[in-house]
Amino acid sequence: MREMEDHITAAFNRSERHTQGGYYPGVLETSPARAATSTPGLTACSLCAGETLGETDTMPGGQLARLCRLDAAGVARLTLSECLDECERGDVVVARPSGAGREAAGRPVWFERLAGDEPTARLCQWLQDGGPGVEDVPEELVPLIIDRAGSNDM
Repeated sequence: MREMEDHITAAFNRSERHTQGGYYPGVLETSPARAATSTPGLTACSLCAGETLGETDTMPGGQLARLCRLDAAGVARLTLSECLDECERGDVVVARPSGAGREAAGRPVWFERLAGDEPTARLCQWLQDGGPGVEDVPEELVPLIIDRAGSNDM
């Protein structure tokens, strides 16, 4: 858990320095419109967030808090939905490609039971590396992919 918190905190701190006008190596000055097209998106079911770990989750606010931290750190633009129509799968999260990912023919990637520090840290790293269309899904997250072949993606 500590490693995931450190990783997200570091990303958040870079984001804070950037938005406060300070310089941070590797962070480009971007307008809000540009950031919206260069940052991958996440859609999460607000009703099933936290279902997988339930009462055993030690993070205050649970999985939803982890996802909100990714948004606050500028790693991904989070959109909450009341239902993604995959109720039996719990903790459904959809990683949406950035503008660059869409240009590279990236498609949304649906995950089930994506909860906890390690999977969220791996998701965070993948999104920072570019996410769908830019980088392959990390091996650790492949077993969590929902096969949506033949369906309409978000």
